[in-house]
Amino acid sequence: MKDLLQELETILPEGIQLLQRIVELESPSYDRERVNRLVDFLADEFGRLGGETVRIPEADRGDHMLIRFPGEGHVPIMLLGHTDTVWPAGTLTERPFTIDGDIATGPGVFDMKAGIVTMWMAIHALYKVRGQLARPISILLISNEEVGSADSRALVRTQAADVEAVLVVEPPLPGGTLKTTRNGMGRFVVKALGKAAHTGINPQDGINAIEEIAHQILRIGELADIGKKTT
Repeated sequence: MKDLLQELETILPEGIQLLQRIVELESPSYDRERVNRLVDFLADEFGRLGGETVRIPEADRGDHMLIRFPGEGHVPIMLLGHTDTVWPAGTLTERPFTIDGDIATGPGVFDMKAGIVTMWMAIHALYKVRGQLARPISILLISNEEVGSADSRALVRTQAADVEAVLVVEPPLPGGTLKTTRNGMGRFVVKALGKAAHTGINPQDGINAIEEIAHQILRIGELADIGKKTT
C-alpha cells in the first residue's frame, strides 16, 4: 500500500494536467457534440493504460462508454461515473480552470471530472507498482447523469449485474468517504383540469388550473424529509 501511495504522489502532476484538459473540454448534458468530444479524449487516455473501450450510442445525448481492464481474478469490480456536466458551454470563459493552493476549481471539476481523473490515476498507479490488476476492472461513464439517467438506468443495471462491487467515484461525502450507494429518483406528471370562463362576463364559472397546480407544488414540497432522505 505504501508503494502505491508513493506512486500516486509521483503521477499527481499528470493527473492535474489531465484534469485541466478534460475540464477545458466542456460537456453540457444537452450538447451531444461536446460530450462526445470528451468521450473521444477519455477513450484515448484510458486506452493508453491498456483499457478496451466500448462505445454505447445514445440517440439524444453523448455516447456512453465502457472501458474494460483485464485482471487475474474472475470477479470484476466496476467504477461508475458520468461525462456530462450541468454547466452550459462558455462557462469556462467566466470560470477558467484554476488551482489555488490545493484546491482546483472550474466547471465540472467537482462533479465529476476529478472523479474520472481519480479512476485514471488509480489504475495507472496499480499498473506501475504491480504490473497487473488483481482482478478485472470495468469503468462505466454515462452521458446523461445530470439529467436523470433515464436512458442509461438499464445499462447501469446490466453492467453491474456480474460484478462484485460498484464504486461511485463522484463527489465524495464529507471527509472524502467513497460512495457505495446512490439516491434514486422518480418522475411524475401532475395534471389539473380547469374550466374556461370569461374574466369580464362570468369569472365565477371558471376553475383556474394554474392556481390548483400552485397549491399542488406546495404540497409536493412538503413531502421532503431529510431524515428519510426524500428531497
